[in-house]
Amino acid sequence: KGLSSYVQTGYCQKNSKLVNFITMSEQRSGSTWFKEMLNGHPCMFMYGEMFMRQEKRKRFSTMLESPQKFMAKIPDTKPATCRYWVVGMKAFHYTTPVPTTLNPRNKELTPRVMQWMKKQGSYARFIHMERHNFLDRHLSDVRANSPGLGGHCQKIKGCDTSKVHDMRWDLKVNEMMKYLKEAEKQSASVKSMMSSSGQPVLSIKYDELRTKQEVWCQVLNFLGVSCADLVLLHSSLKKDITKGRDHVIRNYDEVEKALKGSQFEWMLES
Repeated sequence: KGLSSYVQTGYCQKNSKLVNFITMSEQRSGSTWFKEMLNGHPCMFMYGEMFMRQEKRKRFSTMLESPQKFMAKIPDTKPATCRYWVVGMKAFHYTTPVPTTLNPRNKELTPRVMQWMKKQGSYARFIHMERHNFLDRHLSDVRANSPGLGGHCQKIKGCDTSKVHDMRWDLKVNEMMKYLKEAEKQSASVKSMMSSSGQPVLSIKYDELRTKQEVWCQVLNFLGVSCADLVLLHSSLKKDITKGRDHVIRNYDEVEKALKGSQFEWMLES
């Protein structure tokens, strides 16, 4: 049952089996926005990075089984009367900051993820959400590491979104090329991990989620939820970078020259 059961009864009627999922993503790829969108549904709940700190890993299984117990600790969440159909989390397989939380180069990440997935059996599945254009991801990463902009502007006290929209940045070409190559490598690695897992996998692009409702329908159907419930998904987050690359990249000519003739040239036009 979809939206109608919630409207008629005030809570989600319990499904025969709870579906668990892990969203494999990267920083600056829209995973927080994706999480907020799914959490708009009264019968779905998605946590943040549950494979980060050791103390989180010790308790995340309990959190998945009884998410209502943790609702009071998380602002702006749904009431504890909900009976969940779907509960998931995200894991970063590639990130750039120093390893104070989840280190993508930590070889323990894959076995941590795989061990949990195998325990859940056929009701556990992967969603691979990737930002198709790695150049845009790198630009977003540079923005996020600018002074006073350590995350989503809307979540930072005193941050003026209109000023962020007009900001421009210089990209260090050597660092950019290193980032793009590593992103390409990590993308292939996580795809290989998921394909060999034996678990159901759905691959989606952040860029398409922004513009195509049918991709959101694929996500809901993959998780066993009716596409009619699409109207319930919502997020308060808006894009911080809204203008073209040739505007927001101050040294665009230099970046363009570096990418021309490389395997990443298409990212200038995409």
